[in-house]
Amino acid sequence: MHPTHPGRRPWPTVLLLVVTALLLALFAVVLVAPPVGAHPLGGVQSSNYQARVLAVRPPVPGLTVEVVDAGSRLRLVNTGPRDVVVLGYQLEPWLRVGPRGVFENSRSPTLQMAGPRRADSPPPAAVDPGAPTSWRQVDAGQSVAWHDHRAHWEADEPPTQVRRAPGSTHVVIPQWTVKLRSGGRLVDVVGEVRWVPGPSPLPWLAGAALLAMAVVAVGRTRRWSDALAAALALVVALDLVQAAGAWTAAQAPLAGKLLSIGASAAGWVLAGLAIRQLLRRRVESGLFQLLLAAGLLTVVGGLGDLGYLLRSQLATTLPTWVVRAAVTAKIGLGLGALTAAALRLQRTLTPRGRGPPRPGLDLGRGREGRGQPRTNGPRVGGRRGQPCARHPRLGRGCGQPCALDPRVGPGGCHGGGPGGCPRGGWGDPGHGAALAGRPAGRQLRRSR
Repeated sequence: MHPTHPGRRPWPTVLLLVVTALLLALFAVVLVAPPVGAHPLGGVQSSNYQARVLAVRPPVPGLTVEVVDAGSRLRLVNTGPRDVVVLGYQLEPWLRVGPRGVFENSRSPTLQMAGPRRADSPPPAAVDPGAPTSWRQVDAGQSVAWHDHRAHWEADEPPTQVRRAPGSTHVVIPQWTVKLRSGGRLVDVVGEVRWVPGPSPLPWLAGAALLAMAVVAVGRTRRWSDALAAALALVVALDLVQAAGAWTAAQAPLAGKLLSIGASAAGWVLAGLAIRQLLRRRVESGLFQLLLAAGLLTVVGGLGDLGYLLRSQLATTLPTWVVRAAVTAKIGLGLGALTAAALRLQRTLTPRGRGPPRPGLDLGRGREGRGQPRTNGPRVGGRRGQPCARHPRLGRGCGQPCALDPRVGPGGCHGGGPGGCPRGGWGDPGHGAALAGRPAGRQLRRSR
């Protein structure tokens, strides 16, 4: 039994395959998805809040402070000969960066609040800002990046001026200050936070819709398998470009980056398998793998990247228009491939109609199997009611069986009149009655 025969897959088997594909997709998402509350690649999320460093007072040789990860973190680099200490929310020693590496004070209350806690939350009882420092090395480099609540808008709701005019730029935090200590003197890092509205997503979504319709239209042509394979390859390429830009921009540890791209990596592997099956004309397996790969890359990844089309601050080293164009094309091509593959799979797995019963045929339950045609006349070929596979007017062209000629069957037709019978057309009762009582040899000679 050929695995892709259009009439051989019972619907319970199709339903089992669909459920299996959905379960595999859910398992892949649960297995490789980041923990609850985590952000996209490296813990970075697109935003409309723009944090900026305005000045470092007084300047320190070899010391630079900048905003990274779409305004969500501060990054300090110290290439000078002296250690620089970052003071916490209660002005206690928190981080130390110098020639010997990066250290953190395990007794700092700010260290305990560096996670999802707010800056105005009370510190845990186990820490004391006045306690002696206990330094613990966390990195051997000379730079450190951290999320500082003082340089970030922490409220869930935007400020009043933003709610009144969300389409305009506003300064929401006129001045924030992070204090440092270098060589016994205090250093102030001063900055501001602004609201910068994002672009309109309508042109990008319209482009995605056009691409999706184009892929669906191409999926209905004769070269549909090559077209879907090319669309899926483009989705993978665009996802790789976007992931490369986010990877180089993120300041997260390597393990966090790898965990964040787990769903995309699973989609890349499945996409490669789907393209291989489609190019080898293995329709069913290729379409199922395409649905699973496009679901991971488009639904799980692409729709989760809609923030790139809505926000102004993007965590990427690529130009913003390149990232938005890649996300638009990925969503459009992916959704189009999903729709085209689903329609093609439905068409492939739907049995072809056999038409009404022919004269002289009885679709009963004979020895040939359930639902097999059965003739009222003489036995035809090796089976009863088999279509002629070689006659120009039969086979796939018309599909009518010859009910009279004993040699008509798959590969057994020797030509003849209308319908493949030597005379009178197929299903002629008089012809069948005249030949029914004669041996096969005499019937053949009579037909010739």
